[in-house]
Amino acid sequence: MAYSKFLFSLFLFVLLLQTIPSSSRLQTLINNPRDDFFGYSLFVPRPRNYGNLFSDPLSKALYEAGYHRMSWITHEKLIPAIRSHFGHDGAITIFAPTDEELNFYPVPTKFLQQVVPMRLDREALKNFPINSTIPNFHPLEHLKVTQPRYGSGEDSSINGVSIKDWEIYDDGFVVVHGVPRLFFDWIKQIKKNIMVHESDSELYSEFYSEL
Repeated sequence: MAYSKFLFSLFLFVLLLQTIPSSSRLQTLINNPRDDFFGYSLFVPRPRNYGNLFSDPLSKALYEAGYHRMSWITHEKLIPAIRSHFGHDGAITIFAPTDEELNFYPVPTKFLQQVVPMRLDREALKNFPINSTIPNFHPLEHLKVTQPRYGSGEDSSINGVSIKDWEIYDDGFVVVHGVPRLFFDWIKQIKKNIMVHESDSELYSEFYSEL
């Protein structure tokens, strides 16, 4: 009798395991333990045969425009952080760096610096005052909008970075532009980290373990 109860319990346990949903194949971002949703992450390259797995229009638009990594990062990290952690339900604009930039980038990335809490289409950026600043979702950073020379026919730039692909996605609520590089000055950050970690060998090792 006891053996039958054991078998029945084992059967229920196996059945319970089968009802637990498996991890999504989209889960390819590994958050830094110190992240706290402020934009640092390590990226794990996805298998080549994954293809376009996104059903939402935003991620699909990024993927089809060639911004494969940002389509994953936006889906898995940026939108959840902005909507849940920051509680922001208003309009946003995302400045998506290219795959080449993210492949090259040698330190943890401040992705939230690439998102601003307002709708900024091409026309709106043209009308910003000279050298004005706009907030983003990184707590210690602001972005600087630089207007081109009058009559040059050029578009505005942000932190010295020109927009590469305007309005990859625009549903009136979320706007996405493509940029050739990150707004974050990674060379300055590397120098800063090296100076800090030279005085503390333990932190120095920890920094490079994150790359």
